[in-house]
Amino acid sequence: MQFPVLRQYERENHYDQTGRLVPKGVLDLATTYNIDIHQPLNMASFRGPAEVVGEVKTPDVGVTGGIVWEDPKMEPRMKRVYPPPFTKCDREADMRQAYRVFQERLKAESKEKNG
Repeated sequence: MQFPVLRQYERENHYDQTGRLVPKGVLDLATTYNIDIHQPLNMASFRGPAEVVGEVKTPDVGVTGGIVWEDPKMEPRMKRVYPPPFTKCDREADMRQAYRVFQERLKAESKEKNG
């Protein structure tokens, strides 16, 4: 069974370099200040207000620039930094890859038991 509305939401979601879901407010800021969400943020060349960008430490990249945003609905209220590039998640491709890995593991276990 498929859920078209949930599937559409999933297609619209973006994730930052730390793996967090990027709120619509952050995407709106990127549009307002012409920030390319498909490239790492170069803070030195950013020409907008200084409070819109900030630094954050990411697991694979290290310290990088990102878009600063405070979610008015989130408690406790705190500013968070969302580092681009933002990516989309393809859960169907992820599940196909996971299925292949599990198949290979089962074949390997079967070979060990039989031979």
